[in-house]
Amino acid sequence: MRAYHKFFLTGFVLLSSSALFAQTAGTPDALQLVAEGKQFLKEKKTAEAAGKFAEALKIDPVNTNTLFLEGFCLIVTGRHDEALPYFEKIIAVPNNIPMAYAYIGDIHSIRREYDQAIASYSKAAALMPRNSQVWYTLGLAYLQSGKSAQAQAAEVESIKINAHTANNQQIYAISAFAQGKNAEALLGFASYLVSTSPKENTAAESYRLLKIILKSNPKGAAVTDPIAKIQQALLVKTAAEAVAGKANLTSVDSLSMQLTSVFKAIKAQQDQYGSPFFSKYYGDYFSALAATENMETFAHLISRNQQPAETEAWIKDHPDNIKALTDWLKDTKREIE
Repeated sequence: MRAYHKFFLTGFVLLSSSALFAQTAGTPDALQLVAEGKQFLKEKKTAEAAGKFAEALKIDPVNTNTLFLEGFCLIVTGRHDEALPYFEKIIAVPNNIPMAYAYIGDIHSIRREYDQAIASYSKAAALMPRNSQVWYTLGLAYLQSGKSAQAQAAEVESIKINAHTANNQQIYAISAFAQGKNAEALLGFASYLVSTSPKENTAAESYRLLKIILKSNPKGAAVTDPIAKIQQALLVKTAAEAVAGKANLTSVDSLSMQLTSVFKAIKAQQDQYGSPFFSKYYGDYFSALAATENMETFAHLISRNQQPAETEAWIKDHPDNIKALTDWLKDTKREIE
């Protein structure tokens, strides 16, 4: 799971922009150095910026904004151990910069100190409850520490705030899969695959897990949760019946038929899963998709990483189908509550 840290850092670079270029109080000499450092950051000269901020801190060593900027430069350039003390100084001050907790969480995650990462991310989430990225990284830390139920709950919060980020959909799905909640996992993977690039390294693995869900033997699954058992049995039975007795099916034909039947079956049982969010955001949405003529196109798109040349040729030859699905995905609102 270490690959997700790159996404995390990139996300927080963007989310931190307002802090990076905010006005910084301090002495005139320190202010000038900070201004020069910010200019270097605009020019993406991070090492030079770090040097300016370090000089400013010699003059004004307790300025939290400058501490944040210096810590930011260090963490972006991979000097995590050096960055940590700067963020720790910030959180020691009342009314500090909440994003500092998120960076501390990231440093602990990179060190695989997941309990400490969870504590820091939780503090960040409490201070910035509308920050989708914080909830995403909290969920990731929970998942990495083996706490899949808490991971899934955190990703729900992330998705509620920002449903346009594919990564929170994937971690939601992986967390559900780890608990044997295969209906929740399947629809999470479907959401991720239709919204991410097929070139993403994690797309192929997500597709593999989606296919496993459709053919797993629930009797061999080591789950005791009754909801998980219901979900596993439903999906395997429905997927098998969808293609039973049908010959000469392509892989996309089979997938389209199976998903169409499974999406409808999940809708019929979704209230048993005890999650209004899942029922509305996932169950209702994919049941509506299954009632359209877009399922074959959907199956092609989410399996693009398997046979890319054939799929790209199909997409090129079927522009009207692609437009129809794209318009449906864009125009169909997903309810969260």
